[in-house]
Amino acid sequence: MNRTVAVSLAIALALSGCDMAAFAAGSTIGVFVRASPAIQRLQDADLAESALPGSISQLEGVMELKPENADLRLLLARSYGSYGFGFLEERMERAAVTDDQEQVEYFRNRASMSYARGKEVAMQMMTIWEDEDGGAQGAYSRGI
Repeated sequence: MNRTVAVSLAIALALSGCDMAAFAAGSTIGVFVRASPAIQRLQDADLAESALPGSISQLEGVMELKPENADLRLLLARSYGSYGFGFLEERMERAAVTDDQEQVEYFRNRASMSYARGKEVAMQMMTIWEDEDGGAQGAYSRGI
């Protein structure tokens, strides 16, 4: 009897088009949201700096499965901003003190890319909320 139920359930899931990866991603987003304050409590800045790129990569990967999720987009945009401001700009300023212009430019470019990606993620989120007339990017390009 248990085998029949399991086979029936598997067939029903397959026929319904249930995407288990998308389902798992949805559950994972809830975990990310609830766990996100933990990195803000880290007292070891080096640990936080080394952890953020991996966290950003995970969030980007989950966003491939759930691109419409506003909570995920908010976490991702905030992570890019935090990484750029908290670490990349700090490294840029250290390089400026030692007059290492190559490193200043390197970290300035990385910070700019981080901010640009965070803005892109946020603008896409606002466009999901309101997509008329080109969404948020359309409003921005019109000066709104």
